[in-house]
Amino acid sequence: MTEGHASSMLGPQISAAEALAYLRRRWGLIVGCGFLAAVMAALATMMFIPRQYTARTTLLSNTPSSSSLGASAAAREMLGSLAGQFGTQMFDSTGAAQAVVNSRLVRAKIVRELDLQSRFGVDEEWEARELLGKRTKIHEDLLLRTLTIAVTLKGSPWVRDRGASADQETRSLAADIANAYREQLRAESTRLFRTDVHNRRDFIAQRLKEAQISLTEAEDTLCQWQEMHEVVAPTEVATEMTRRLIDLHVQQEQAHIQAATATGQLRGAREQLSGIEEVRLSSATDMRNPQINELQKQLTDVETQLALAMHGEGKSENHPEVHRHRITIQHLTEQLQNALEEELVAQQRVVSASPVHDEASTQLLQAHLRKISAEAESAALETALGQVSRQLGDIPQEQIEFARMRRDVSVREQVYQMLRMEYEKALIDEHRIVDSFLVLDEAIAPERKSGPKIGSSVLIAGIAGMLFAILYVLAAFAISTERKA
Repeated sequence: MTEGHASSMLGPQISAAEALAYLRRRWGLIVGCGFLAAVMAALATMMFIPRQYTARTTLLSNTPSSSSLGASAAAREMLGSLAGQFGTQMFDSTGAAQAVVNSRLVRAKIVRELDLQSRFGVDEEWEARELLGKRTKIHEDLLLRTLTIAVTLKGSPWVRDRGASADQETRSLAADIANAYREQLRAESTRLFRTDVHNRRDFIAQRLKEAQISLTEAEDTLCQWQEMHEVVAPTEVATEMTRRLIDLHVQQEQAHIQAATATGQLRGAREQLSGIEEVRLSSATDMRNPQINELQKQLTDVETQLALAMHGEGKSENHPEVHRHRITIQHLTEQLQNALEEELVAQQRVVSASPVHDEASTQLLQAHLRKISAEAESAALETALGQVSRQLGDIPQEQIEFARMRRDVSVREQVYQMLRMEYEKALIDEHRIVDSFLVLDEAIAPERKSGPKIGSSVLIAGIAGMLFAILYVLAAFAISTERKA
């Protein structure tokens, strides 16, 4: 194929200088097309796109520290950085608040409270709930611990204005919905807090009744024994062993309460996690990893060694052996947390990246960790109780009997007083209103529309019109050049 024939197939060559010169001669047409497109975009926006009004309310997390049920300083130190303080758990992150705001129950309450079914012009309540969810946006700032609820409602286009009263009604409705979300969030946080406290109070009340009966029986037995025998003052050894047994019984009772509360929280976390939309878990959420069972056994063994060292041998917190056991317990707890996290992820067939799912998973993990730690401590204290009780065999029989009876009375009295104090705390908490969030900005009727952005529409349409005109001019120039050739 010759060079001339190839040139004829490619057509005439168009230089960039000629094209730019042609564009400058047609600059008026290009600008006119851009201006026309901008005008048409402005008119279309005002005629067909409804105006939007956004009302916002901003909340600041105000989570108080959880109340402890008298857990030992060592237990608080061990679990403080991993699972949080033992006690009533509330909204400790904005992710839990999102779960409440996005729940079907809360949306249904707002729909009925503000009669949104008729205001939105839909036939069914579920349609109103869906529209409410689409028009509500939640933004969280984990660093500042703030939660912003924004509600956007559509009014009428500018050229079909329904009047100032209808426009104001739309603005007010947006603010009412945002404030309704805020009140529902406050009510749900208080309800969940009281439910948790109520369950704890019921358990403590049952144990308090049993402790009272047990204390009465121990006091009657001691009185009958004193009437039949000459009272002998116990030796210092007997007194010390009795004190250790009292401490062990009190700590064991606290561990039982902690385990029972953690079991209830674990059940609630499972229900919350299984109810999240678009997340499907396996048939069971129990932790069955053999590694977890082995770590739990190791934790129980170390807890037992710690209890025997402190209560059986009388070593203080500053003793090197006690300090070594504390460090080992902390390391085992960290390994338990990692194993629980891996098992939880492995059991989920579909993993959601939503903050709601992450928060529920975190609560499930923390509940498992608290339950395992409480069970390990309870088993260790049971072993230590048996060891200290056997040490009483070295004391003369008469003093053993008298020390045992006094021990029983003292132990049951201490347990009863501790349960009584915790029961009074639970009664106070049960009637307390909890504000998990402080209101920084209350939602008010927006003073101006949030959309549509006419300026953005005009700018985009103008640029698009000019680009289209440029392409048209270049195409016309190419066709003209080809015809001349």
